[in-house]
Amino acid sequence: MWHLSKSKRYRKDEKACELPQAKLQKMETALQNDPIKGTHIGKIVGYETAYRYRIGDKRIMYTVEEEVKNVNLNSIENRGEAYKNRKYSLSYAS
Repeated sequence: MWHLSKSKRYRKDEKACELPQAKLQKMETALQNDPIKGTHIGKIVGYETAYRYRIGDKRIMYTVEEEVKNVNLNSIENRGEAYKNRKYSLSYAS
């Protein structure tokens, strides 16, 4: 089982986004079980530990710390914007 950490930005995005709470809960459960492989999971090119989870036109950007089994949820973004500011989206800021 993996541990989830939510950054300030993610918590802010979570409150502001229009995704149903049930879908976010399903995503969190899936990431706790396996954050690296899955139907809606994709690795982000150019980053060793960065991934995205797809829910409709939204992307949940996160990083993985395999040695301590931790998933850092960084942001929720629209598909078109998700990959433009990757460094900001994938920061470890809490």
